[in-house]
Formats: sequence, structure tokens, C-alpha cells
Amino acid sequence: MTSLEPGYPLKQGRYTIQGELGTGGFGTTYQATRQLRNGQEEIVAIKIGKEELTGNERSARETKFKDEAKRLKQFNHNHIVKFIEYFYDQTINRPCLVMEYIEGETLEKLTQPGNGIPEEQAIKYIRQVANALEAMHEVNLIHRDVNPRNIMVRHGTEEAILIDFGIAREFVTDRTIEVTQLWSEYYAPPEQQLRRFRAGPPLDIHALSATFYFLLTGQKPVSSRDRKSEIQIYKRDPQKQDTEKFVSNPALRRAILKGMELDAKGRPQSISRWLNLLEPSQEMNLTDISRWVIGVIFVLLLLGAVVIQLIDNPPNQPNPPITYPPSSTEWPQLEDKGLSAIRKFADERDKQTLEEVLELFEQNKNKYQGNKEFEELFSELTRR
Repeated sequence: MTSLEPGYPLKQGRYTIQGELGTGGFGTTYQATRQLRNGQEEIVAIKIGKEELTGNERSARETKFKDEAKRLKQFNHNHIVKFIEYFYDQTINRPCLVMEYIEGETLEKLTQPGNGIPEEQAIKYIRQVANALEAMHEVNLIHRDVNPRNIMVRHGTEEAILIDFGIAREFVTDRTIEVTQLWSEYYAPPEQQLRRFRAGPPLDIHALSATFYFLLTGQKPVSSRDRKSEIQIYKRDPQKQDTEKFVSNPALRRAILKGMELDAKGRPQSISRWLNLLEPSQEMNLTDISRWVIGVIFVLLLLGAVVIQLIDNPPNQPNPPITYPPSSTEWPQLEDKGLSAIRKFADERDKQTLEEVLELFEQNKNKYQGNKEFEELFSELTRR
């Protein structure tokens, strides 16, 4: 189908094409006007599929699509584009998606190549998008195409808006489009490149983490396909090397690498767990003296514990068998408690929670001796 000219009517004249906005894997997006019941007009964006569907093929695809479209229409989230309606236009025999028109720029255009955007700004945008994804995941909706081109910042604000949902892919058949066009190469996890895959929160978390890397560095991440190839041939992960080289903040670096694990099971399984890996860009603002005092107190506590241990267990008596804490402090739960305590202390100066978690880590240090992740997180907690 050729591009629709300005003035072309859709849905019996309810919509009028104003101009073309862009073309993607699903089809072409147009700016259009929508006739409202009160006689006024509003500007909208209409995404029109590039292929004609007929008979059973159309019916099967519409069933699943309409279910997701109905749930999207119920969303009223500050960081999710408003979904207006879906219809199949009989005059052009194409599926059409109508959405709110966002006047602004994409994060891809706002990010300076090779330099990225300021860390504080990047964190703000990513948190907004993460909150939007979390709301979607709560009703079992997966975006499936998070990338800097699909996040817009509304003019005159600092609001990041998630657009261009992957549900449009339900209307794309293998005979008309290459599979690689159905996902964004540098942001999609490896499982999404399979013909059949299970879409869950870890899929969006991978894409969100890759987008975060792009915002901080101004560089596209290494595609999961290239990463797998390099790991197989050279036993090295180029994305890990690049992240360690170009992302200086250790917490942000860890969040990116965790979120971009090639194995979906190795990623955080929810947005909230991924957000726990992030820290504010100016995390503590403690003076050197305060840090020194905390360090001295911690050392004194350790010395006191050693003295008590010697009193309870004289050298000439055998040590009692080691007992570990209950299963409630297995590593995943312990990690969550530690990360949550750091966030609370940074945001609310919650010293009581920090001290309680520190004590819990102290109780578990023998159990996790040699565990690098435990030791790193324990070190972060003690530095508070």
C-alpha cells in the first residue's frame, strides 16, 4: 500500500490523515485529526499495518490483539501513551491503532552520541519508564519493544512517555517481513529472537537495562546475538567489558549487567527487584569524618564480638558446631534486604533498618564466606 495523502479519511471520516510520522516493522504511523462528539477535533497518532489480512488469519490475530488493546485502553498512567482505539479499516483493508499524539522528542534524539545524558537525568527517565512497565506487568502486559526510540519526552516537561507497544506484532506475518524487524536488535534479549518465546517481565527488564546503558554512554549496547558469539568463541562478554569501561557508578553498572544477563533466569524477575539495584546519583553526602566515625564504631563492635567469643569459648575447649540462620535469610532474600536498606538510608536516612540489616549480614558472614556478591554488598552496607 502506498502512503496515505493528507486529507485521506479513515473510519467513515472520523479520522483525517495530516501527514506521515515514520515507518517501522508493523507499518506506518501518521499524524491525524479525530472528530470528537462535541464537534471539536484532537490530534492523534494512527499506526496503520503494512499488510492486508483476510478470513481466519485476521480473526485469529484480532482475538489476541483486541484483548491486550482493551487492557491498554484502561491505563491512565503518566508515563504510558494513551491508547484510544483499534479498528480495521475496510476501505484500505488494514489494521489501525489510534494513540495519543505526543509532541516531543525521543530519548534516542535527546542522547548525545558518545557522551550520553547526565547521570541524574538518565536515572530519572529510567525510573519513570520502569514505573510504567511495573504497572503493565501487574496486569500481565509486556511491552516487548523498550528502546530509546520508543520513549518520548514531552515538550516543556521532564516526563518520559513509553510508546509503540509490541502488541502490534500480532498483525505481522512471516511472509511479509523479516523476523529481525519485529524486535530492536541492540535491546532485545536472546529469547525474543526465537520464533516462539515466553514473554515475561525479564524480557522488558533486559531492554530497559540496555536502554539505560545507551542513555549513560551515548553508545548502542552490544546485541545479544554478538555477545553470545563472542562468549562462545573468545570466552569474553563485550557488553560486560564496555559497561565496566564506560559506566563509572558501580551500582548503575551492576544494575545494567544484572538486567542484561543473557539467561532470562539470571535477571531480576520483577521491575521492583531491578529498581533495588539502583542508588541515587548522590547517594550519601556523608562527610569524611562521619564515615570515619561509623568505621570506628563498626571495628569496636567487631572487637567486642571477638572478646565475647573468647569468653564463651576458651581456647582449651572445642568450639560448638556452626549454626546458620534460618532459610528466611538465604541469599536472594538477604540481597533484597541489603539493597532495600541502602535505598531507605539514602532516601529517608533510615538508620535503624540499616543497623538491623548490618547485624543480619554479620550473622551470615561465615555462611557466605568467599561469596563475592555477599562481600561487595556487605562492604557497601558498612560504608554507610
